[in-house]
Amino acid sequence: MARSQSLVSALIILGFLQLPATSLARQSEQEPQLNARDAFWSASDLVGKRPGKPSVTAEAKMTERKTSSKTPVEPAAVKTVSVSAPLGLRYSVLKQRTDGTYQEISPDAVFHAGDRIRLSLMSNQQGYLYVVEQGSSGKWIPLYPGGDSQPDSNRLATGKEYIVPGKGAWEFKGDAGQERLFVLLSREPETDLSGMIDSLRDRKDGLDDQQVAHLRSEVQSRDLEFTTGNDESSDSGDKASYVVNKASSKTADPRVVVDVVLSHK
Repeated sequence: MARSQSLVSALIILGFLQLPATSLARQSEQEPQLNARDAFWSASDLVGKRPGKPSVTAEAKMTERKTSSKTPVEPAAVKTVSVSAPLGLRYSVLKQRTDGTYQEISPDAVFHAGDRIRLSLMSNQQGYLYVVEQGSSGKWIPLYPGGDSQPDSNRLATGKEYIVPGKGAWEFKGDAGQERLFVLLSREPETDLSGMIDSLRDRKDGLDDQQVAHLRSEVQSRDLEFTTGNDESSDSGDKASYVVNKASSKTADPRVVVDVVLSHK
């Protein structure tokens, strides 16, 4: 009898000892959840290129020098690096200052008549970029690549900033309202869209809403993850917005689509 009780007690203790190990095993099976910004910069080709923290003031630097000799410096955290990072797009608005230079601001900012802006875009992988603008007529006009562009002129290099428009800037004029841009990034050329742009070379009209809606519908919204420029989780001062396609590993030609809405008063 005593031997049976001892055996039961041993089994109970062994069961309790196995619970933490099972829990840890389950935790190790779960991949870390990255927001769109972190997932974008996790691409192996972008190691060391992520924007750093804003520069500190002279007073803060003095304080840092005073404490550095007494307080051991903790090693910098190692960022997650992935060779199979999801296809992602970084985009922001560049607003012209009074001295003619441009300042990066969030696409969600409100603009006013006379403001001059450009669009900054970057891909975390090689891909093909398309940008179309909805004009006052309601038609969508290709901005990138332009109607007179050479083949493959819209091919993006990894981690390189591209500015749209390449020359000049948009200027907000007239009544308050919204300017709409449709942005599409893909790993392979979009044959249908490229054909549409080519067909507009000798015509003054653009794409209609139905054609743009068809392009938008080819990407499942549930596969896209966004981090906006107003997200306070970033301490780097990065004003850009990010979007990644979480299903990039499940399809041969993943796409990222973004509707950029610029409001002016």
